[in-house]
Order: sequence, then structure tokens, then C-alpha cells
Amino acid sequence: MNFFKILGPAGLCLVTLPALAGPLTDLIMAPGTLTDLPSYAVVRYTLDRRLPGLPAGQAMPGAGTGVPLPDAVVDGEVLMTVTPGETGPQIVMTRIEGDQTKPVASFSAKGPNPVLIFFLENVVRNMAAQTGGSPFYIRNTMRATLAEAAPDLSGTGPQTVSLTPFAQDPNAARMGDWAGLAVDLTFDPADPGMITQLAAHAGDGPGAYSETMTLEE
Repeated sequence: MNFFKILGPAGLCLVTLPALAGPLTDLIMAPGTLTDLPSYAVVRYTLDRRLPGLPAGQAMPGAGTGVPLPDAVVDGEVLMTVTPGETGPQIVMTRIEGDQTKPVASFSAKGPNPVLIFFLENVVRNMAAQTGGSPFYIRNTMRATLAEAAPDLSGTGPQTVSLTPFAQDPNAARMGDWAGLAVDLTFDPADPGMITQLAAHAGDGPGAYSETMTLEE
């Protein structure tokens, strides 16, 4: 699952995402998580995104970089629907925001649950738009942080792994609130591929950035 077609506010863009590898991602991105689901089963995640406000007349710092500018999302959903395919079951991912249904991607159910990549790419796009920074640099830093993360499986029940990709970054002083970006991944070690919640936030107060995806029962 190296390529994702993401339909954003600025149109269709192709995002190249090299495979993630590390103790954490090897666990939560194991292939075949969704192969046992029956045809037309639907996996649902809620989606909520809050964005910092901008002073009147001021554009986002990343407006001229070509990165699709994000929108706030309240009470949205991300659906993954199992459909039959010539080479085996496929997973069709769509977003529901208000009264709009937007396509995201279609991929083989034999691969890993793509929700982590989808979520992290949203975070990358938001950070690039809000800071004017390079999405390639942001994405690569997140990948390196994920590769170094190792879950502690000594306990039982759901586990949350917290990542702060830019806390020690040499460019942190220029990132503002985004230098403190925190990403939390929650999963059940008994079924680690079915990630139960993803959350990211940067800054404090009602005007801060936050994004959350939660698996619906």
C-alpha cells in the first residue's frame, strides 16, 4: 500500500507513501487484518477536525505551496466497505462530511488496515498548510518517529502509544505550536491491526489544532 489517492478540497492529488517499518508499525499494520470481513461489511470511524483560526484577511502560510488546504470537520465519518473484486476482496474507503460523500481510495483487503496512513497524511497536510513547511520533510520526520516507536505489550487491554515527532527537531523554533504536535495511537494488542483511535493535537485552547478518528462499535 504505497500509493494513496486522496480527494481534498483542491482536487485529486497522488501521495507517495513508502512502506512504514518498525516494531510498532509491524504490529498495527500487519497485512490481512480485514480479509475475514464478509462482503459489504462496513468498518466505520468517526472523524473530527478542529483548525486554528486566522486573523481576518490573512491566508494560511502554506497557501502558496500547492498543498490542498484543509477544512474543519465536525461529526464526519470514514467508511471502509468490503466489496468483491477480480483478485479478491477490495476495501473502498470514503469520507462522509455533512451531506457529502467523498471517495478516498480502493485497495486490496490483503494489505494492512490503511486508516493509520490516511490519518497521518491528513496531519501532514494540515501541518504543511498551517506552517508553510515542506510536506516531504514533515512526512519523513513522522515516518522516522514511527519506525523508532516500540509498544509495551507487558499489560493487557487497549494500549496508547504517544509520539511527539518534532519535540527535538532542529527547526522546532520556527514551527510555533506545531513543534509540540502529539500523535496518539490506541489499539488492542489482541487485535492490533484494527486501530481503535487516532488523535493528534498541536497548541492549547479552543483555537488549537486537533484531529481525532475513533473506531465505532
